[in-house]
Amino acid sequence: KLFSRLWNKSPLPSSKMVVTLAALIYLRWADFHEAEQEAIAAFDDTDYRPVLPSSLHWRSWHLLPPDDLRTFFSDRLPQALDQLKNSRYILLATHLHRIAPAVTNLGRLSSRALDSLIHWLADQPFETPRDRRVLLDSFDAVLDKARDKHAGEYRTPVAVAQLLVELAAPSAGDRVYDPCFGSAGLLTTAFDYARGKATEQFSRNGSPALLISGVEINLEAYIIGLVRLTLAGVDDPQIELGNSLERMPSNTPQRDGFDVVLANPPWGMRVDPVGMDHFPVRTSDATGLFIQHALAQLRANGRAVIVVPQGVLFRGGPEQRLRRMLLEQHTVEALISLPQGVFLPYTGIQASVLVLRRSGPTKSIRMIDAEPFFEKGKGSKPATLTQSHVEELGREFRNSKPGKYSWDVDPDTLADVEWDFTPKRRDQSGL
Repeated sequence: KLFSRLWNKSPLPSSKMVVTLAALIYLRWADFHEAEQEAIAAFDDTDYRPVLPSSLHWRSWHLLPPDDLRTFFSDRLPQALDQLKNSRYILLATHLHRIAPAVTNLGRLSSRALDSLIHWLADQPFETPRDRRVLLDSFDAVLDKARDKHAGEYRTPVAVAQLLVELAAPSAGDRVYDPCFGSAGLLTTAFDYARGKATEQFSRNGSPALLISGVEINLEAYIIGLVRLTLAGVDDPQIELGNSLERMPSNTPQRDGFDVVLANPPWGMRVDPVGMDHFPVRTSDATGLFIQHALAQLRANGRAVIVVPQGVLFRGGPEQRLRRMLLEQHTVEALISLPQGVFLPYTGIQASVLVLRRSGPTKSIRMIDAEPFFEKGKGSKPATLTQSHVEELGREFRNSKPGKYSWDVDPDTLADVEWDFTPKRRDQSGL
C-alpha cells in the first residue's frame, strides 16, 4: 500500500521510483558494510579508512527531519558521491559513485513521501543474511508491480534463470560472468544454486566462494542488479558499467577466464560492426556477438549457457558462419527449445538455450524439447517451470543416453542442412 501511494503521487515514473528505492537500500547496506569492516579492523587491531565520512552514513542521517533530508539528498550527499569517481580501485566507492544520479532523485520526492520511504526501510530487519534476503524478496515484489515493457529488457524470467543455472551447474570456487547482467537475475540465481549445493569452501559469512562478475550498459539496470546481488549475499560483486562487446579479451573483469558464462542478450539489437574487428565472425546482430564474447571469456573447458531467439539458429549469412565455427572450433553440447510464452508479457518470440563448452570440435549435440516440462500461463502471464522439472531437464541434458524428450544429433547431419541448429527431430520421417 505504501508503494502504491508513492507511485501515484510521485513526480517520478514507477521505473525511476524502483531505481530510487534501490539506491536508498544500497546506502543502508554501505553503512552496514562499513560498520562491519570497522568492527573487524578493531578486533584485528588494524586501521580501516571508511569510504564515506561518518556524517554521510545511514546511521547519521536517516532520522533527520524530512525537510532537512530533501536538502541532504538534493545537494550534500550527491556531491560527496560524485567526488568518489577517482576511487576506481575501491569497489564500494565505485558503486556509490554510480548510484549518485538515483540518490539525487530522492531529493525530488515530497518531504512526506521521503519520510515514509526512509521509515519503511528503517523498520526492515537488516542485521543477518536472512534479514537481507527477506528484504530482497520485498524489493523483487516492488519490482514486479512496477514492471513495464522497457524493464522487461533487463529481466530474465525466474523459470528461465533457474534452467540456465541448472544446465551450467556452478560450484563453490567457480568464476561466473554475465556480460549483460541487467537486474542480475542469472547471477543471483547462480549464487543461490552454488550456496545450496556447497558443502565446503565457505566464506566467513557462510556463503560459498563463488566469484560473481558482470558488465551492464544501462545505469538503472546496473543499480538494481547491484542491490539485488548485495541483498542476496554477494558482498563484493565484480560488476562494471559499460559495453562488454567493446572490450578486448585483455580488458575484461577476469583475465584468467571464467568457469561459467550465463547470458540472456538483448534480442533484435543491431550493432555497428565498425570497431568489432576482434570478433572472428563480424555481424551486426548483438546476439551473435555476445555468443562470441562469451566464448572468449571462458577458460579452457569452461561452459557458456545463453538464451537465443530462434532466428539465430537458422538464418544464413554471418549467423550461418558463426554456427559452423561453433561446431568446428568448440563443443556445442546442447540446444534446448523453449515454449512460446516464456517471456510474456514482454514478447511472444520463441527462444532456445544454447550450451557451449570451450573445447572442440563438436562430436554430438543433445537436443531437448522443453515444452512438455512447462506449465502454460493464462493470458499474458508467462509459462512457468517447477523446480522438479528444472532438475528433470538437467538430467535430460546430462544423461549419457537421450530420454523421452531429447535426442542426439551429429555435426555432419547439421552440415547437410546448412548448419541449421533448430531443435527439431531430423531422425524421423514425415511419413
